[in-house]
Formats: sequence, C-alpha cells, structure tokens
Amino acid sequence: MSLSRVITNAIEVARRARRPSPAFTLLVANLLLFPLTAILFTLAYLRSLPHVRHSSKRRAQGRTQSGNSLSSKPLTIFITGVGTPQGLKLARSFYQDGHTVIGADFESAGLWSKSCARFSRALHTFHPLSPNNDPETWENYTREVLTIIRTKVSCDLFIQCSNLPNSRVDSHLKSLVERFSRSKVISTCAFGFPFHVACEVSTDWMFSDWIEEAGLSLRAKRVRVVKSRAQVHKALGAAGRDAKFAIQLRSLSSKPQSDTLLPRSTMNETYHIIAGLDISEKNSWILRELVEGAEYGVDAVSVDGEVMGCVAYRVLSPRALPTHTNIHVTPEDSRSRIESISLASALGRSLHHFTCEMALHEALTAHFSLRFIVVEKPTSGGTEQIIYPISCVPRPSTAMALLSPEDGMRQTQVYCMAHRKTGASVEPRMIENHVTDDHAAGPFTRTKAYNVQHEFSELVVGRLRSPLLDLLEGIFQFCYLLLSPEWKEIRFDVWDPVPSFWEWQVRWPLQLLAELT
Repeated sequence: MSLSRVITNAIEVARRARRPSPAFTLLVANLLLFPLTAILFTLAYLRSLPHVRHSSKRRAQGRTQSGNSLSSKPLTIFITGVGTPQGLKLARSFYQDGHTVIGADFESAGLWSKSCARFSRALHTFHPLSPNNDPETWENYTREVLTIIRTKVSCDLFIQCSNLPNSRVDSHLKSLVERFSRSKVISTCAFGFPFHVACEVSTDWMFSDWIEEAGLSLRAKRVRVVKSRAQVHKALGAAGRDAKFAIQLRSLSSKPQSDTLLPRSTMNETYHIIAGLDISEKNSWILRELVEGAEYGVDAVSVDGEVMGCVAYRVLSPRALPTHTNIHVTPEDSRSRIESISLASALGRSLHHFTCEMALHEALTAHFSLRFIVVEKPTSGGTEQIIYPISCVPRPSTAMALLSPEDGMRQTQVYCMAHRKTGASVEPRMIENHVTDDHAAGPFTRTKAYNVQHEFSELVVGRLRSPLLDLLEGIFQFCYLLLSPEWKEIRFDVWDPVPSFWEWQVRWPLQLLAELT
C-alpha cells in the first residue's frame, strides 16, 4: 500500500470517528513537534561532524599504544539486533574504540520497518534480515545470519542482541557460528549460552529448577509444572500458609485471574477449586508463586566463567503503557525507566555475587541479563531484603544505556579479551557505572535511562483528556527528562543522532499511520 493511500485512510478513519482515536491523537502530537525536533537533531548532527572521525582515530591510537590494549589490530564485530538500544550502544562503543562494526536487523517491505541502526555512524555495513515466519525454530533468521557470515562478513566477534522470544535459538546459532568458523582463517568468538544452559533458563519454571539443582545462594520463586491434583496439594503444603500462588494452563501466557489464586481463604474452597481443574499428564498446569516487590536487574559480561563487566539497576515505576497506544518497541523497552545502583551496596553485592555464581557454575562466555524481585520485610532489627531471581536472558539489555562512555569502551576490551583468550594485558576490574563511585562521579554523570516514546505516550498524550493540571504536570515531567543531565534516552547519542531521529520522527509516525488503516 502506498504512503499516500495510508495517509488518506488514516484521515478518513479519524473523520468518521466521533472522537479522534488515541493513535491519531498521538500521531498528530508527534507531527506537531516535528519542526522542533528536526532543528535540534540537525544542530546535533552538524555539531558532531568535525569530531566524529578525529575522536574515533584518537581513541583507536590511544588503545593501540596503551599498555592495557587487548588487541594489536582492530577487530570486525558482527552484531544482530543492532537497532535495539543495547545493540546501538555496543556498536557505538566498538566504533569509538577503533573497531569495524557490521550490523543486521529485521526489516520488511514498508518504509516504517526500516531499522534505525542502518543510519548510524557506528556501522560500516548494514544487512537487513527478513521477518521470521516460525516463532519456534526461527529457521529464516538462523539461515540468513549464517549466510551473511559465510559469504559477506569475516567477523572476529559475533554478538546477538535481537530480542528473540526463544533463547534457545541464540545458543543454537552461537554453536553453528563457532562450528563453521573453526574451518576458516579467522576464528569467530560467538557470545552466548551453551545450548543446554539456554534450555535450562528458557522458562521461569525451568530457571527455578535449575537454580535449585545448582545450589546457588538465592532461592528463585516457586514455579512448578503440575500434572495432577495431588501435585498441586503437595506444592501448596510444602510452601506454607503465607505463600500465595496462581495456577494457569501451561499454554496460556495471560495474567492470572482472581479465580485461579491459591490457596483460598478456607481449605474447603481450596479443595473445591483444585477439584474443578482439568489437569492431567497431557493437560499440565503451571503453579507460580506470587511475589510482590521492587524489580531489579543485572547486565553482565563474563569470560570463561569470570564476570568482567556488570551493571546493576532498579526498574523505576514499571507502569504499563496506556491501552490505546502501540509504539512498536522491543519487549526490553517495556520498562520505561531504570536507575543504576552501586555494586558496593549490600543489595548490589548480593546481586553481583549471584551473577558470579551463575557464570562460574557454567563457565559462561556470554553477555546476559538477570531480573530479580526484591521483597522488603520488617524485622525486629530493621528491614530484611529477600531476593528472588525471576528470569535470565542470554543477551544484553537496555541497562547498557547506564554505562558511561568510558565504561562502554572498557566493555569492548572485555569482548576483545574473550576473542584473544587471554587476560594478561587487561586489568580485571569491574565495569560499573561511575556514578556509584562518589570519587569518580561528576555533576553530569548520567545514572538513569528512559525511553522517550514511552514517556511521551504516557506523560503527554495519555493525559490530553485529563484535567489541565495533570496535563501540565505531565508536560513538566517530560521536559525534565529531556533536559536533566542525570537522565539519558536509551537510543540517543549526541555524536550519532540520526538513528534516534529516524525512530522518533519517521518510523514511529509511519507505524501509527499503518495502525489507523
């Protein structure tokens, strides 16, 4: 469908509606800001022109001449999912450190599907990937990536940042890339989990069982696959009276409803609910422990089981987007705001210790992210924090936006160390956002990250029909996020502004137009 036809249909839909649709309102508000954002992005682009190449060459020369250099020559890095915030961050860090970055991301026929990363200064070459047709095997994705590596790219490092729903695809592709590259002159180091580990952490119930079997220091939420009513009663009895659970069909991913909460207020009611379940070997259910608390995360890089880079963070106000918007971002972006926490704090040390345990147990060479729920309970001596690991994803997360430029470049050195299989020339110190170090933090150190599309939808457009004071408060909060030195947008970088401009003022409006048709 042509762009003019899409616009005509969208206007017709809005005209026939009694009230403008929320998506149409969001589109109009976005377009009204186009002149201002175009001017700001143009100024940022022009301002960075004289410094980009000079800065990159200077950093590369400094890296090569310094005693801490990890490689005697620049490497070729191939990153899939380079259009994600974490993919862009990695690409920019490698580019600033003097390496050659090749990127790939999913694209379809429409202009609105073009990845913002293809316009990044950090990329030497961009390869589009076809949208996947098989959500289970992702054969198209695997085949296309292998074809690129075999015929177009001789890469030293292969890093996956695509937000695939099946983590086993990542590990399978990792093994294929390493197997193929052993027969080549250039040996490719592919970051990711071994296949058996990816299977063990691919679902919350398997992750829970794996933590228990591995004997790690933290206890995961109780998540069990039950195939009989007796198993349900046994799990509830072992958990104790205070534990609350939700039971769901294994095939369903929707949130638990009130009639599936267990145990009930009386034993008779609990037995009645369980007796009404259609549960068997072929029709299994999942029993999940309900834990309410603050959400935290860790983004870590490990080499041969040693965690060499780690940033811990808290998810701030993980509010759901207004139901009327669909802003077409990756699942990792659904948490709109995050804030780094110090690894020197008691909580930070606990999260870091568990991360190191997990990496050492499987001797991982991977970049992975963990999520936790932290429950605070009052005690006679103060407040007790109980930490529950809830998920593990074998790829980087948007928390990479919390890294300072210096830490981002140190992270590339860790990757290079994995490629060279030696750490003799690198100081094995922890990569952590400098803001957690009072002596290193400057007044403009960025400690928090947000997604501008989420915040614009929620704080501005989501309040257009609210009272005037609520709308003004939302506008003020949005402007504060944009202007505050402690907040950083997860995609924007002043020396590489075009990807953010494309995502915000081209791709997003066109996708909204497509929704209206």
